[in-house]
Amino acid sequence: MISSFPGLIFLLLSMAVHNVSGAVVQRDGEAEGSSGRLRYHYDDSVANPCENVVMIGVGTTMGTSDYDEMSTQIVMGDSVLVIIVDQNPFWFVKTSAARFATFTNAIVDQLDQIVPVCSLAPKQIVIGGHSAGGQAAWNSIPMLTYTPTGFLGLDPFRLDPEDDLNIPALFWGFTQTSCQVTAGQAAKAGYQASQDDGRVFYQIDNSNGSDAGHCSFTDSGCFGPVCPARETSSTWVRESVAEGTKRFLKAISDGNWNKELFELEAVEDESFNLFVNQDIIVRRTRYLRGRE
Repeated sequence: MISSFPGLIFLLLSMAVHNVSGAVVQRDGEAEGSSGRLRYHYDDSVANPCENVVMIGVGTTMGTSDYDEMSTQIVMGDSVLVIIVDQNPFWFVKTSAARFATFTNAIVDQLDQIVPVCSLAPKQIVIGGHSAGGQAAWNSIPMLTYTPTGFLGLDPFRLDPEDDLNIPALFWGFTQTSCQVTAGQAAKAGYQASQDDGRVFYQIDNSNGSDAGHCSFTDSGCFGPVCPARETSSTWVRESVAEGTKRFLKAISDGNWNKELFELEAVEDESFNLFVNQDIIVRRTRYLRGRE
């Protein structure tokens, strides 16, 4: 009895670490037959937490534990399972579309084994990623054995505006770039390459000393000297991304892409340029305002 006490303490500590924000459950995992790693998040208080599955590829040098805050915000109160995907966990390069396809194909095939609460097949599967992970997800689509219902790009890089994406798409990007990302090959390019009857682009205006930037989607910024440390404090970005993602999933489900439905209230005094469907990116427009 005494010898088992340390093991009991360890188990209790593990449960405390992995059950965050009340009902939100967070677990690490993998898929049989793949070397990739994943971390999934869902709200245990909803009836079917796997109705919508969102798989997000990590950015260069990043890992599955770097997106907890955003993931928690996305799943809270909704039937959404967020899976942070690292298809190449033993190397800093995350651009391989083939690895992303192989790993996520395995995840979808084994979903009820990896996430035991997923007893029902998801109605929607959205793929995407941050930075290089977004590029991998974008280029993986022809190799997928499942059919994604949408794409989520968190300043994905590099994309070609001449590509043709024929599924609904949501992008987040910036007026000024960092981490050696070129705006013309990131979120803006993804929006331009997407079908014009189901696309949304939130362009954060960070031209006036805002703390927002390419790594604002992560909990603690990006690793490496090319990414400024000031990007680590933008909690309002992660909260806004979560709210925008919820509205995107609803639009995919009900087919309503009215621009007004995507208007957000920024968490701080920040502004966005919002583009939806037929909107053309020609100039900066302060479309959404923060709290006054």
